[in-house]
Parts: sequence; C-alpha cells; structure tokens
Amino acid sequence: MEAGKVTLNTSMTMTGMAPMIAGATLTPDKTPGRYTGTITFPDSGTRQVTVTWDGPAGTDSTKFSVPVR
Repeated sequence: MEAGKVTLNTSMTMTGMAPMIAGATLTPDKTPGRYTGTITFPDSGTRQVTVTWDGPAGTDSTKFSVPVR
C-alpha cells in the first residue's frame, strides 16, 4: 500500500532533563509499501517512536517503543 509521505520521530524522556528527540524522513523502497530511512541515536535507552503517514489512503500515525543499544 502506498502511504505517501512517511516520517518517523523518536523521543526519550529522562528525569530532570528535556526529552531527547530525533527524526527521519522515510523514502519509498523498491517494494511497494516498504520505506527506508536512517536515524542516529547518541546513546542507548528505550525510545518512543511515532510513524506518521499522509497519502492516498489518508493520514494517520502509530506509536511503539524500541530499545536502542
């Protein structure tokens, strides 16, 4: 399914500090429905990830956690 413009944003909250935020713009892969992108994290920890898309099927997002080592 073609999702249109897809973005990925992450945040990691730490007590007493501002959240660490990183993001990436994803580009369509050769396989329909697959997207690729690159993101760099300065340290390890659990990130909250939000993937947002805006395309022919509509606009929506999903959230999940990812451990970074």
